[in-house]
Amino acid sequence: MDLSSRLSINIPSIAADLEVLLDPDLCASLHNQIIEQVCLVQPSLRRLVRRNVLAIPHSEIHDRNYEPSHAITESELPDILGIALTDFLGKIDVFEFPEGDYHSHPMTPYSSPPILPNLWSFADHRLVKRGQDQSNLILLYSHAQSSTSGGLFLDTNEQVANWLDLPGSFWPGNGIPLSEVLRRWLFMWEVGKFHLLETGEFGVRSWIDKEVDEAVEAWERLVVVIEARRTVFHRSGSDDDEFRPMIENGVLQRYQGDGFSRHFFAMAKKPPHGLKFVAPGITTWDSTSFQAVYSAAGDNRRRARQSHRLGRVIREEEEHTPMIIFPAANEIPAEVLERRAADVSGSQWMDDLIIVERKLGLYSTPGDGFGNTVTLIADVDNRACFQRCDRCPWLPNGGRKTTLKEMLEIWTVLIEMDVWKVDENGVVGGLEWFQRGTNKRQLEDGTEVDLNLIWGPEVEY
Repeated sequence: MDLSSRLSINIPSIAADLEVLLDPDLCASLHNQIIEQVCLVQPSLRRLVRRNVLAIPHSEIHDRNYEPSHAITESELPDILGIALTDFLGKIDVFEFPEGDYHSHPMTPYSSPPILPNLWSFADHRLVKRGQDQSNLILLYSHAQSSTSGGLFLDTNEQVANWLDLPGSFWPGNGIPLSEVLRRWLFMWEVGKFHLLETGEFGVRSWIDKEVDEAVEAWERLVVVIEARRTVFHRSGSDDDEFRPMIENGVLQRYQGDGFSRHFFAMAKKPPHGLKFVAPGITTWDSTSFQAVYSAAGDNRRRARQSHRLGRVIREEEEHTPMIIFPAANEIPAEVLERRAADVSGSQWMDDLIIVERKLGLYSTPGDGFGNTVTLIADVDNRACFQRCDRCPWLPNGGRKTTLKEMLEIWTVLIEMDVWKVDENGVVGGLEWFQRGTNKRQLEDGTEVDLNLIWGPEVEY
């Protein structure tokens, strides 16, 4: 595969045509489809839907970017916000509650629809470096809990959006079109990632069947690509292996772990012909090796006690217990682990992870909202050197980690690009390939590859 064909940035450049970045008709259509999804799961809200934010009764609008703050009339909005954004606000549906309730009702678990008084409600916070102007920023979709907690901001000059949590976040200097944010929120409703809780609030499912299916498909694709390059070598094992589960159900049921990983193991097939390495230094499970490691690790309570110095254990219930998806061929020496744990006792080192039996490898990192994410632990001192850029401009709290699907996709691409070589055992090399502390790699011909640009297809959410 031609290297140049892979080096494409998925997020549109902010140097593109500004009118394209903020298409009022497209954005209004996506927004209104989200409101319709909300009404489908909570029909009582339908009677409160009103078209046109500008027509909803509201308190006085103040631009607090200036001292003293000054009131803004609706006739001034096109000059301040721009014609496209003002047009968008006039075409979207919102929930009209009794006068005085300017927070409205959430449209996702994260965000509430635009309300005019909230546009400049953040002005007490500094979102840019000192000396820079933030008067071009508005809070378009406030946080579902409170507008003082931040939300989705829009740069009215560049017409790109970013999620910022307040206090403490700063405008990162780039963003994505509003339509791309709304597309993702709508998709999360459509596939069931967003849902209605028994409390009447909106929640985010930790994982859904679609995410498991996609991870299994990415795994199968990786195996096919490796096997295509192993055909020139003598391969051990049988074709029958590809029809067997990676871990037999009877073995899997004996041990606890997060729901996403368990469902992945239940569907993923064992690689054929004795394939051992699926990435440099990374192997696969079979029922025997899995049972050996997890029997030694013991139950969750014992694992938590053994691992308390390795970071904060977030929960003890099964659904949130991390698992090793793919183990490394080597493990952390006991003396190294003890020394490192003693050096950082009480810190956030390897936060939220349980290291099972000193095993390095690809771990699940289940958390609220994204139980299908993973972290590659290739080094006792660095576990973040091989990740898609964590920041997702459409999600709070900095977004999410890399998903298993994404990790398997980039492994596949690296083989297709001949960055990784294959021999009779599978992918050549050791964990040192991941221990660079950077996502830039130099190939044998001297070409430098920025892995941030080749993480596969554009993320859905």
